[in-house]
This record gives sequence, structure tokens and C-alpha cells, in this order.
Amino acid sequence: MGYRWSDEKTTLFLELYKNYPCLWDNTSDTYHKVHIREKAYNNFLQELNLPNLTIPDIKAKIKTIRTRYCSELAKIRKSDRSGAGADDIYVPRLMWFKEADSFLRAVCTPKSSTSNMKNLLTETNDITTQSLEREQEENEFEESQIAEDQDEQYTEQLSNTSENAVRSSSTTAISSLPVAKQPKKRKSMDAINDALNKLKKISDDNTKVNKLHEFDVFCNSLAIQLKKMPLRRALICQERLQAVMTQERLSSLLTADASAVTPGPITPSMLSDHSSTSYDGEENVLSEAIYNLGGLTNNY
Repeated sequence: MGYRWSDEKTTLFLELYKNYPCLWDNTSDTYHKVHIREKAYNNFLQELNLPNLTIPDIKAKIKTIRTRYCSELAKIRKSDRSGAGADDIYVPRLMWFKEADSFLRAVCTPKSSTSNMKNLLTETNDITTQSLEREQEENEFEESQIAEDQDEQYTEQLSNTSENAVRSSSTTAISSLPVAKQPKKRKSMDAINDALNKLKKISDDNTKVNKLHEFDVFCNSLAIQLKKMPLRRALICQERLQAVMTQERLSSLLTADASAVTPGPITPSMLSDHSSTSYDGEENVLSEAIYNLGGLTNNY
């Protein structure tokens, strides 16, 4: 889709186009010099400074302006040479015609002009022939420009392809290099945490050992011995040891009950008599239990 030109943009276009004779004056030596025309197109594009406008759009606009201008000029000359009055002479309705006429008439003027119909037809043919010749020249020039643009694009594509190939090979070479292994910080931290947990556990165990009472140690010793016995012997020993502990607890309860029943204060002699009698019996029972435990252990 071609660029859309308003009347204001077309007027601006003609004002700047006039400053580049190498683009419209086919009698100039610079008109046939490609490098000069190409430079003019680039400068023309920069001066216009219109969004999304390209050099092909400028070339297409030049062709349209010249074609329409020559067509309007032919209508003027036709009406002027036909013997019509001044009021009947054709007046172009193009807003930009006067601007174009100020410099394009010189390159669109026929070689000769007379007032008769024959010369009018000749003039019209000349104008048409000149327009066709100019269009042919412009088409040939545009074709050469297109060919040059295609060559440049092809060269640029080859260059880009080469650059991409170099980048790809460089990337492949870099990716093939051995990557230095990063230190496994996570595993190191886990090992440190495990060591700290073990040290804490050892510290806690030592603290528990230091807090053990001698009776706890004694009970653990009895438990170890019972575990080494046959189950039947171990149960017998357990029963006898429990009997000693039960008797001691009952004795403590009896002592407490006797103290509660006594109406008066308990004298040292009363406690001495009861304690000696109670403890003598208890010592005999405990001694017997320990002796029996020893016997059972030996039998095992």
C-alpha cells in the first residue's frame, strides 16, 4: 500500500522537489548520474521528515506528479489552440499545479506551436511522446535502482549470514568449554549442621549422665542383670525385689498411721523402739532377697 499524500504534504513535496534539478530536469547532466540522484533522494527524504516515508514512495510520487502535470498542461494548450476565448481556456483544479508549473513547464514544453489544429495535435503528440520517453527513462532508472537495491540487500544478507555464522560458532565454542563446578554450599552446610547436632546430642547425654542419682544407676544395674537371666528366673527376682519395696512402703504407711493415732506427742523412745523393730525385720527381708538374687544369678 502506497504512502497517502494530502494536498499540504504534496505542496511541501513540490517546494523541496524544485531544489533538486537532478531529479526533474532531464536536460541536466546530473539527471543521468546515478550517485548524484541517489544522494539527492536521501537528502530529499531527510528534508521532508515525514513518518514512515521511504525513497520508493518519493520516486512513485515524482512519477505521479509529472504524469498529472503533463496531462493538465496538454489540456491547457489544447483549449488555448482551439480558438476558444479567454474565459473558455481550461483551468486546472489541482491545488499544487501552479507550484509544479513554476519549474516543470520548461521540461514539458513542446518543440513548436501554431494556432491550427494540426500543430495542436503535433504538440499534444510531442508532449505525450516526451512524457512517455521520460517515463521510460524513469522506469529504466528505477529498474536499475531496484537491481542495485537488490544487490545491496543480497550483499547485506550475505554479510549478516556470515556474522551469524561467526556468532554461532563462537557461541558453540564457548558453550563447549568446560564449566568450572561451583562449590556445593548446600552440602557443606548440611554436613556442618549434622556435626553440630551430633555435638549437641553428646552434650545433652553427658548432662543427663551427670544428673543421674546413685539409685538410678543401681536400678539400671539391676535391669541389666535381669535382662541377662532367663525370663522365668528374672520374673522370680523381680517379684522378690518388689516384695521388699512393697513391705518398706507399708512400713512407712504404718509409721505414719501410728503417729496420727497417738494422742500425745511422739517421744524419741517411741520412735526408737518402733524403728529398731521395723528396720531389723526389713533388713532381714532385704538381705534374703539380695541373697536369693545372687543365687539365681549364679544358677543362670
